[in-house]
Amino acid sequence: MRPPGAIGEAMSATGGKLPLTISRRNASNVKMRDELIAQVTLDGDGRLLLKPADTLFCDLHTAGAWGFRWDDPTSSLAVPLPREWSYRDWFDHVVKVIGREYGIHLKVGRDTQWISVPASVRADIEAAV
Repeated sequence: MRPPGAIGEAMSATGGKLPLTISRRNASNVKMRDELIAQVTLDGDGRLLLKPADTLFCDLHTAGAWGFRWDDPTSSLAVPLPREWSYRDWFDHVVKVIGREYGIHLKVGRDTQWISVPASVRADIEAAV
């Protein structure tokens, strides 16, 4: 039986695990840890959505200086429609910022699900890893 409300929904989205909610901190004091990106999606608006396997970055609600934000409905880091940067540039930027600010190295792997991502975009992102 899952708890009611947002926690229960989050547990359903993470396969029954209670997700780790994290706040920004100084990454220089803590050892970097790897985390799989469970899902990469290109949504109907052209946004690239990167859904971490375990962590919710709930304090990233506004795009601000980094240009991307946390999207609650999809539990994903949401990148805007690329204009000057490619999807790969945005992917690299998100990985770098999350590593620097949170001490988490996001990465794609064998178990990453790719949804509505063209093969060329996927290959470009995977080549960055």
